[in-house]
Amino acid sequence: MKLENQVVSLESAKKMKELGYKQEGLWWWLYGVQTPHIISNEFKEDAEYLRERDDICVAPTVAELGEVLPDWYVSQRLASNNGWVCYNVENKLTYPETLGETEAEARGEMCLYLLKEGVI
Repeated sequence: MKLENQVVSLESAKKMKELGYKQEGLWWWLYGVQTPHIISNEFKEDAEYLRERDDICVAPTVAELGEVLPDWYVSQRLASNNGWVCYNVENKLTYPETLGETEAEARGEMCLYLLKEGVI
């Protein structure tokens, strides 16, 4: 499986950073370059020049998002196999479902919603 499918998209990562998502993680989007790409935290820490840049943001993984989302949020593949859904199993009526092409993106969209609402 491609790494890009295990982390949120660059667009979501930028929004999460703007909303105050903690900038800590295993993988990072470096986007102020000709072709945006994902780098490891180890590489970022070893390359001093990267620590000073504004054009870098954490690329949370599926597992990292699972740690951030409250316990009552789950994600599952859609029956049509056309993506993923993330939802609140305790209260489906109050909180919306979020969809994504990947599990990371579905969870990332839920994280964005909960950040905007001040839940996390």
